[in-house]
Amino acid sequence: MGRDGFTSHMFGLLGLRGLKAQMRFGEEVVERADRFVLSETAQARVAEMYEELGEAVSMAVGEQSGTEALEVVLN
Repeated sequence: MGRDGFTSHMFGLLGLRGLKAQMRFGEEVVERADRFVLSETAQARVAEMYEELGEAVSMAVGEQSGTEALEVVLN
């Protein structure tokens, strides 16, 4: 998604009559040998959370894979 994509999505959200959002924070990353290990571990945790969200959306949407369903919902 380019810059124009974000802007159009942002204005689309602002135009909604109501919006519910839920924030989810992952567990603290404790593997901090150095900043590279910290970065890789944090990225892996975020990817896991993204996949879990995709699976939940897939169950709600139906036939599509988790990531595809999530992208459909977000776009």
